[in-house]
Amino acid sequence: NFTNWINVGNQTNALTPDNFPSNLNNNNAKTIYVSSTGSDDNDGLTASTPMLSIDKAINKFKGAYVLQISLSAGEYEVSGTFSSFQQLHIYGAGKSTTILNVSETFAFSYGEISIQDLTVNYVGTSDITNLVSFGRNGMLRAHNIYIKNLTNYNVNTALITDCSTGIISNIKFFGKFNRAIHVNYSELRIINCSKDTDCVLNYGIYSNNTSIVTENCSQALGTNGRANGGAILSTDGSTKYDEWNPRMITLRTATPTSCANGAIVAVYE
Repeated sequence: NFTNWINVGNQTNALTPDNFPSNLNNNNAKTIYVSSTGSDDNDGLTASTPMLSIDKAINKFKGAYVLQISLSAGEYEVSGTFSSFQQLHIYGAGKSTTILNVSETFAFSYGEISIQDLTVNYVGTSDITNLVSFGRNGMLRAHNIYIKNLTNYNVNTALITDCSTGIISNIKFFGKFNRAIHVNYSELRIINCSKDTDCVLNYGIYSNNTSIVTENCSQALGTNGRANGGAILSTDGSTKYDEWNPRMITLRTATPTSCANGAIVAVYE
């Protein structure tokens, strides 16, 4: 959809990590504190009475219109799918200090979802399809995150999203994945994403019927990408979308090394 592509590419009105919509001043908003030294018997309403488990904190206050989970530094065990939220915001104390150890897909469905300043670390004992998954019909903000698979098991996709719109920024990948980012049916900005020196990726960005803008990603994630429909604006050039049938690929300053038959390619300075 060319119109959608133009809207996503409009740098004046596009989402940034700092202007993501939030209604935390809403009367029904709740901020819940969680600490690796806390207790699930605590109410979680103050930093001095934190809960212990992220999933229990979320489920306890599931009826809140806006729920913010504030995580202190430490390691947490996380499992399950979190759903039926209007807004859910999860903030860590830092991507090197707040670590979520997950043994299955860390999944969110529906609503406005924001996660930032933490590490998602796969510790499972089997192959899985997706490590971090965001469902449809919502808005996504994933910012300042390490995503790791340091096991010997296969993880097909590090981060997959079906959200309607949003931003993925400052994500760094460690270990082994088939795909770093898989985007379905979305209007999305992907900014400043990279991989560790030893990270093994077959594909950096995998796009399916989307309108996306990528900035400062292609060199860092590697040049391979896959596109099936939609419109792609790569402002840093050189990403190779070499599969299926992208409707439009626009690259700044660099000619694509290969594109699917029938793609419309524009190169501009």
